[in-house]
Formats: sequence, structure tokens, C-alpha cells
Amino acid sequence: MTEPRFAGDIVRDAADMWNIMPERIFGPRRDSRTCAARWAVMAALDDLGWTSPRIGQYLNRHHTTVLHGLGRLNK
Repeated sequence: MTEPRFAGDIVRDAADMWNIMPERIFGPRRDSRTCAARWAVMAALDDLGWTSPRIGQYLNRHHTTVLHGLGRLNK
């Protein structure tokens, strides 16, 4: 599966907003800034109609991790 252009833009925008490198969003780090940026990407992709398995595959996460992240944003 190729990376849609807009998904990369979303990742770059989130990384810029939280002042982190975009690669950290795809990596294993779990510090607060990285998680916040990752959750923002999850929410943006969800708003675009991506399924949780597709978001998880794109971000190197399990789909239940995506559901958890989206749930944290809805609290």
C-alpha cells in the first residue's frame, strides 16, 4: 500500500505542532508529546474515513491501539 500524499502531510503537521521529528510518530516512543501527536494523526485520518486497521497499519500499531487513542481524545 502506498502512502497517500495527504497522510504524510498530516504526520508532518502534527510533528511540527508538537515539535518532534515525524519518524517518532511511527516509532515505539510513548512520551506525552509523541503520543499527543500520534493521537492527532489518528483522529485526522479517522475524520477522513480511514478504518482503524488501516490507520494502525499506516502508523505501525494494532487497530485496538488506534481505538484506544481515539477514545482518549473523546474523553
